[in-house]
Amino acid sequence: MGIDIKIIQKELERQISDSRKEIRADRMDMSFGEIMNMYEEGELVISPEFQRVFRWKKDAQTKFIESLLLGIPIPPIFVAETGGNV
Repeated sequence: MGIDIKIIQKELERQISDSRKEIRADRMDMSFGEIMNMYEEGELVISPEFQRVFRWKKDAQTKFIESLLLGIPIPPIFVAETGGNV
């Protein structure tokens, strides 16, 4: 049909490569209280449409909350900064 698949593939590979260069990661140790304050002040926007399917049963949710309250370290949480410190 006139459009060369290899040209399209090369262009997509270039776009992916360019996008990877825009991603950077920082590590910040924050308490649960700090995260809650950020959320309450509008500095942290939770967008469920970007989250994976909810998979935790009530028992696991309870244990996770208990871990937060006890100050037990939890795995990293990944977030994206959109600009304007949000």
